Amino acid sequence: MSSKYRVGSRIGGPSAPRSPVVSVRPPVIEIREIHFATTRGGSTRFHFLYHNSNTHPLLPGKNLQWWARGSKITAPEWVRGRRENENYRACFTRNGPISMSVKLGVTPVSLAAFTGTLSVTPTVDDSADYLQPVSVFFHYPAGAADYWFDLVTNGALPDEVGRYILKLRWDITGTGFQFGGPPETRHRVYAIYAQPMQAGHDSASTADTGRQATRDEGTRTGTRKRLDHMMFLIGGRMRRHPVANQDDLVDLYWQLHRGINDTPGVPPYFDGAHDLHITVDGTRNGTPLPLDDQWLAWVPNPANWNDASCIGHVQLAKTMLASVGLFARRTWVFPHTTRLPNGTTRAFADTDLYCLGSYDESKLQTWTFRHMGVDYTATPKLMEPGAAWENFEACMLSPTGKFLTGGYETRTNPASFRANKGFNSAAELLRWWCNTSRGSFRRFVCWAYHNEATDEVHLWDVNGGHYTESNFEEIRRRGLTLPVP
Repeated sequence: MSSKYRVGSRIGGPSAPRSPVVSVRPPVIEIREIHFATTRGGSTRFHFLYHNSNTHPLLPGKNLQWWARGSKITAPEWVRGRRENENYRACFTRNGPISMSVKLGVTPVSLAAFTGTLSVTPTVDDSADYLQPVSVFFHYPAGAADYWFDLVTNGALPDEVGRYILKLRWDITGTGFQFGGPPETRHRVYAIYAQPMQAGHDSASTADTGRQATRDEGTRTGTRKRLDHMMFLIGGRMRRHPVANQDDLVDLYWQLHRGINDTPGVPPYFDGAHDLHITVDGTRNGTPLPLDDQWLAWVPNPANWNDASCIGHVQLAKTMLASVGLFARRTWVFPHTTRLPNGTTRAFADTDLYCLGSYDESKLQTWTFRHMGVDYTATPKLMEPGAAWENFEACMLSPTGKFLTGGYETRTNPASFRANKGFNSAAELLRWWCNTSRGSFRRFVCWAYHNEATDEVHLWDVNGGHYTESNFEEIRRRGLTLPVP
């Protein structure tokens, strides 16, 4: 045999089979949605908000710059994968916890059930002093693509009306799954004083504290654009205002009044009419906007379609306050005089000088004069240039007893008004109002009669002397104006 066919090493049989290397990853549980304005779990501290809108059915073609109100927000405010600025705001009552429903999802769907603990650590404007961590045990059902459960934080939001950045740091622990995040979610939330009010409700009864909106109506009027603006007016850059005591509330009403009346170069405009409503076209007999849309006074508009009267300013403040659960009264203060034409004097209680809730002619002081054989019933009027006059001064009366004037910049009010954050009585307001000027014209009070049908006008001084429109200023020149309380 030739050597080239040498037999080499022994040929072995086939290798023993090996088990394949298989890596089995546990299902991943993640947080997919967070719903704050939800009735799941019996939550009652939330309040529905509304979408911003650029349009209003009464104002076709006008760009309202997101001041209008759209539909009510009922969907989850936070959804994973949605950009942060596309998530919605949430609204809660102050001085209480945050409640929510959390939607978990598992990938892939598992035929086994899971149990675990979800923990959340909240901060409010990066502070851990208010809301406290909470852990909740959950049971994720077998075969479920997603699962909702409810939780309520420990602790409480500040005793404030404000807007906050709420951060929630999440963790889920247990066996048979992995936590897929997110480790933290970020939300903007509002804290309001109480259940929102109906903006149009008022009454003459001082015992009336307003009428709440229903739970389903939510804030009725509050949108992100509107509430952000209000929080800025009452709280400045921080957008937070304490409400823990009476002094806090006095300042909150004052800051809102000042913000409405003093904001330069923007509505609400003041045209001197006496409309209750801001109107679509700015005329006295124009189509009024719904009270819940008084916020449209803030839409910059050189044509002044959103003019307001003094009582319109008051209603705007009332509407804004109602959205956060605070009440204010529409108030009409009338000129009165302590010296009657027959030489006698009369004293007044402060409540004699104004009416609440709606215009009440019975609060007008009257006197019947006889002139050239005809009787005329006149009332005290605050005289303006050109023999025009004011019948009343509209005010917002706060629950803390402050009278806040409609339509006047606060710099034009006396220093005591600014120091006290409002007039302390109708008499105090009346004395200031009747000693103001229109340009070079010094305003004063006299008796006036006007027949609207015939436009007949008669005026009388403190002693009952008669004047016409042409010589009415002689009353002031002669020092015969009416003394006020």
